[in-house]
Amino acid sequence: MKKYSILVVFVLFTSLVFGQAEGESIDSSIKILYSLIGGFIGGILGVIGTILSSYYGPRQLENWRMEQKEKKYNQPRKTLLKQMLNDKRFPDGRRLSTLSRVSGTDLEEC
Repeated sequence: MKKYSILVVFVLFTSLVFGQAEGESIDSSIKILYSLIGGFIGGILGVIGTILSSYYGPRQLENWRMEQKEKKYNQPRKTLLKQMLNDKRFPDGRRLSTLSRVSGTDLEEC
């Protein structure tokens, strides 16, 4: 259905541009040509804008969310783990299970 409507519009437009009566001026065909070029450029800019907003926008949003998560959750955990590991009362270090339990992470993440 969409293909047929585009085809009909194209045929009507070409018949309008190239099938003008001899009495009409060239100015109207130039205006139509300029309108066609403007529509084509606007269509290209619309496609480029859509691609940029649908790909790069969500990508930047996801990067921002990851940075916020890093600041909110992982940074305090890292400082807590460093404090626990640098504690003078435990010269041999701490067990991984203790570090994991206190920091609120699983063993692999810790």
